[in-house]
Amino acid sequence: EVLVTDSRYVAKNPPQLSFAEAACLPISAATAWAAILDKAQVSRNSRVLINGCTGAVGSMAVQFAVANGAQVAGTCSRASMDAAKAAGVDPVFDYAVEGWWHGVEPFDAIFDTAGTLDLRRGMSMLKPKGFFIDINPTPRRIAHGLLSRRYKITFATMGFKHLAAIAELAAQGTLKPAIGLEKPFSEAVATIAAVEGGLRVSGRVVLTF
Repeated sequence: EVLVTDSRYVAKNPPQLSFAEAACLPISAATAWAAILDKAQVSRNSRVLINGCTGAVGSMAVQFAVANGAQVAGTCSRASMDAAKAAGVDPVFDYAVEGWWHGVEPFDAIFDTAGTLDLRRGMSMLKPKGFFIDINPTPRRIAHGLLSRRYKITFATMGFKHLAAIAELAAQGTLKPAIGLEKPFSEAVATIAAVEGGLRVSGRVVLTF
């Protein structure tokens, strides 16, 4: 079995990681790197809000931001709030609670991993030089974003050049890939159907050979 691809999209799997753990990294970690480190350029003095902070991309974004000394706030479901706090998110907001944003101090960057945060509301929660970073652009959002330099769109491909560094951080334990469900490839169709049907797992779904 052979896959031909550009060498820019390949990095060696560190011996400290299993193949399943390594499979959790590229898309989510590259997206989070592009947003948190490239676009937002978070540092020790940054205040960051990650909408969907326990999802695949969100959890990686939290780890990058915390590792760089930022103060990280986040939103997630009530069931995931304890996991978010354990990862260093403080405060944590239940996104299902209407008005959770009231009284929140402004942020240097907001990273909307879930595409559920109203853009105008998000912009109102930023400092004057803050950025709203999006990975779920819609035509309406893009049109609004054209009127503001504070709206930034990012994609996983923007972070692929950092794959080797991502692998090294994972080998050191700075990045911790989370496997929520591991299934053999023979059960791929049933597993994908279950996820599309609403199955929720606390981590990535990995199919193994």
